[in-house]
Amino acid sequence: MDNMNDSFRMVKLQIKLEHNNCMSRFKFGDFHDLKMSTISSIPLKAKNYLFTIQDYYGVNSDRKVSLIIKNLKNNSSMYALKNWYLTGNILRVSFVEKLSDSPYGLLSSFDILKYKESSQNGVDNISTIILKINESDALTSLNSLGNVMVRERGEINEVQIGFNFLLSEMELTTFKKALIMNYFDSPKQSHLKDIARELNISIVAANSYIRSAQKKIIMNEFNSLYD
Repeated sequence: MDNMNDSFRMVKLQIKLEHNNCMSRFKFGDFHDLKMSTISSIPLKAKNYLFTIQDYYGVNSDRKVSLIIKNLKNNSSMYALKNWYLTGNILRVSFVEKLSDSPYGLLSSFDILKYKESSQNGVDNISTIILKINESDALTSLNSLGNVMVRERGEINEVQIGFNFLLSEMELTTFKKALIMNYFDSPKQSHLKDIARELNISIVAANSYIRSAQKKIIMNEFNSLYD
């Protein structure tokens, strides 16, 4: 029984990865203040590719949008750029990328339990939970992309996997702001327009992030009742 338990021990890692094909590495323009967050990345049936959705923020001009899109099209990891939408100061982009150039693509073959990624200036900050027996091979795989630094590491159990790990960076930020501003009180002490103004995003975006966060939290708690 102990050997089986050893096989399912989990490790939570905070990883800093710098690599040339990072979608936040720009070859032109001044983008030091631009941040990127991966919302979703899905392996396609053609297993060499991923369908990825990312948010860039703060994007405050049409010129920035144009330069970001141009840069993405020129990225060697890009297979096809699909759509992009600007809402408030957030640019959401969807595209098909090469699995072998994606941190998530490489880690997804190692039975990761959770994954979050944010980037700035060509550096990916990755939070992931992985089975301990796969840890060494997973880090070796990431090293094929660039320079890897493990900033934090700790063994955890199922109870320690908090709901915040389910949320994207903007979902978590917006949901926390809504809590702080007593948005969920009855009667409400603030409204969507107040939260949107505080975060410099549109009302539509604020509503979307809050509703998405609520759904993930509720579904996580609901599912736990039947575990």
